[in-house]
Amino acid sequence: MPLAWSMYTQNQKYDLSEDDVRRLLDGPIRALQNQRMRHKVKPTFANVRAWICLETGALTEYAVGEYGVMHLSLQEYLAALYAAQRGKLAAIAPGFGSEWWRAVTLLMVAMREPQTLAPLLKLVLPEYWKTQRYHIEECIRKAPNHDSGPLLVLAGDRTRPTDERDPRCRRILCWRRSA
Repeated sequence: MPLAWSMYTQNQKYDLSEDDVRRLLDGPIRALQNQRMRHKVKPTFANVRAWICLETGALTEYAVGEYGVMHLSLQEYLAALYAAQRGKLAAIAPGFGSEWWRAVTLLMVAMREPQTLAPLLKLVLPEYWKTQRYHIEECIRKAPNHDSGPLLVLAGDRTRPTDERDPRCRRILCWRRSA
């Protein structure tokens, strides 16, 4: 959902104006209108907004013309889904391990499709291996389809300095194989 993603990348749970909602829904509404399907209700901004707010409950109008996601967990899930489906890993990488992005990364790597663990690890391991090991381990444990390639490189790459060839990588890899 582009609304949840847009708000999440701006560290927001609330404070979307009606103009923001209209702008973020414009593309999806146009796509619906261009489909050669028979819709019971014409996909207009007012109808889609009403469906999102009243029928799904994903978005709430908490003041006149001001919108937000009802619960942060729902926003995190929708942001993770959007990031996984749209390949937004590079947007997540700078915040990897931060409290704000932790749930989104865990939800994203836990999805069966598309598989995001290996591409995410390639982005974050060089910078975050020493400072975010616990979160990296959490991601590896949550991923249903584990590709350990990036971790294997870090664990045994003889071209890296000795202090970067971390034996803890091997422990994580051994744990993952036995799980």
